[in-house]
This record gives sequence, C-alpha cells and structure tokens, in this order.
Amino acid sequence: KTEEAHNFSVENRFDYFNETSAKTGLNAQEIFIHAAKELYKGYLLYNKKSTKNQILDIENDEESDSIKSIKESLNDIEFPNSLTSIGNFAFGYCESLESVVIPDSVIYLDQNVFTACSNLKTVVLSNNITEIPSYCFHSCVKLCEIYLPNSIETIGSYAFVACVNLSNITLPNNLTEIRNGAFDSCYLLQTIINNSNIILNLGSSDNGGVARYA
Repeated sequence: KTEEAHNFSVENRFDYFNETSAKTGLNAQEIFIHAAKELYKGYLLYNKKSTKNQILDIENDEESDSIKSIKESLNDIEFPNSLTSIGNFAFGYCESLESVVIPDSVIYLDQNVFTACSNLKTVVLSNNITEIPSYCFHSCVKLCEIYLPNSIETIGSYAFVACVNLSNITLPNNLTEIRNGAFDSCYLLQTIINNSNIILNLGSSDNGGVARYA
C-alpha cells in the first residue's frame, strides 16, 4: 500500500484500501494511479520533494509500486514552462515513452534522466542547457533522432551508450568536450555533422567514440 493511495481512500471515504467503488468499478489504488497518470504526467509525482520548477532526484529503490506502474505506462510528457531542472532517474525506465520535448526553461539535467526508455525515438532538448550528463540516454535502444542545441558545451560519459539505432548526429557550435564512452555501442552512428572545433578521427574511440563507426 502506498501512503498516497491510502490517503486518497480515506479522503474519498473508502472503508478499506482495496474497496471497489460501485460508481467507477475501480478500487482506491486503481483510481489513484489513473488520476496520477492523467493529471501529473510524470511531473510532481515523481518525487514528493519536487517543487513547481524542479523534478528532483529519485532512485529506483525509492519508488513505490504505484510510481513504477505509472512510469511503465507513461507515453508522453507535457512539461510546464516553469520547469528549470530534472533530477537523477526522473524518467528512467519509462518504457512506453516515445518522444520528449524539453522546454527552454530547463537549464539543468542530472544523470540517468532517460536511462533505459526503450521506446524513446525522438528528443528535442532545451536551448538553454549546457551539458548532456552521464548516462542521460543510456540504452535508449530506439532513439534515432536528437537535436543538440548550440548551448551544449559538454556531452557526459556514456550519455548515449547503447543507443543502437542512433544513425546521425550534429555536433553543435559550442561543443568543447565529449567525455569517455559517450557514444559506445552506437553501431549505426555513421553520419556526423561536426559544427564544433573538435577534431574527429574516423574509427577512433577518442571524443567519446562519436566517430568510431563512421
């Protein structure tokens, strides 16, 4: 039983946590999960400590069963324009998530934000973030398109490791560093448009291996 669902059942006069409502045919926990999916869309619910402009850290072992259920079925996210940061593992293992547009209000992403989002295909990042952190898109195996804004200066270690369907990428003007293993196991990454001043060596593991398979 989660604390949230228990409180919901009390507030709505369910005598027992698993009592089924005659009106909806759902029990309190099911109603809670449904309401959370529709109203929160992966925003405040992902961490009880989150504020209006932050989605804070959440580790897998901190997640309740209800949170995990929501993450497994979440297929879209509508971020508020007041959002400024997204914390560790906030959307990790959202296996139904297919596309993400991060608003320009966001200036900071933590590690593992979209780790193992196995159906994530397209991503548009904020024009105001300067770093793609370590393991940010680790094992996003269907990711085939991502726009890197010119604000990006650093791509963190293993940021795109095992993105096995990523076939092309444009390195932005202000990029100065690609850290170790950033593009490891990106076997289809053969088209690279390099607008940065980084010197790429085809077939090399230098610069995060971005040109290893080119």
